[in-house]
Amino acid sequence: MVKKLLSNKMVKISAIALCVVFICSIFVFSGCNLNTKTILENTSDFCHCFFYGESEFAQIEFSCGQRECEFEYDGKSTKKIDYGVVKVMFFEDKTQEVFPAQIIISDQVFDVQLEKNPFDASFMFDIEKQVETNQNIIIKIEGYEQCELECVSNLWKIGATKAVELSGVCLKDFLNNTKQQGESFECYLNVVHNVQNGERLYFYTFMVKTTNFKSASVVISPINGEILVKCQTN
Repeated sequence: MVKKLLSNKMVKISAIALCVVFICSIFVFSGCNLNTKTILENTSDFCHCFFYGESEFAQIEFSCGQRECEFEYDGKSTKKIDYGVVKVMFFEDKTQEVFPAQIIISDQVFDVQLEKNPFDASFMFDIEKQVETNQNIIIKIEGYEQCELECVSNLWKIGATKAVELSGVCLKDFLNNTKQQGESFECYLNVVHNVQNGERLYFYTFMVKTTNFKSASVVISPINGEILVKCQTN
């Protein structure tokens, strides 16, 4: 009798344990649709590392990562390609549309034509490849002294992938609602910077755009991962 009771008790315990495991697995796998890996797969512009330098004539930045091959703000993330974009912001207005220049990355030399960006009057060129964070980058623009860039993202505690993870947690409700409504979405992770009290500060910006023209975004500190700003449109 005792053996029978123990046997029945063990059966009940085993059944309860199986139920718990099953319920937990539902929660785990239902959340897998919007984990960091999935968000990264839907990120149409992923800035992996960021270099910066400044001279007497300009501010120069170099960002590299992956972006959509056919870049469209349509809420859908398609095939990705590598990018390495140099951006020169002259302190004085320039009337010419193109500047011959060299981008020297370690022992590689790229002869380029910096073209004017009509949106912010900067001059840009994409070498269409990523670089290692420990590489040296020197920019030589015809008629100006060379400028050496530093990989400032190497100094940050929060890397690009971690920034996406933190953004996904912060925008969890927005992303879940988007998924539940059957909409697609794409994301963009970029780096911005400005000077405050004489110190240059850097920030991650993460934006989500849906196929139904809804959007949400956050600004993140790369130093400690703090969410500084959160915006959302319905």
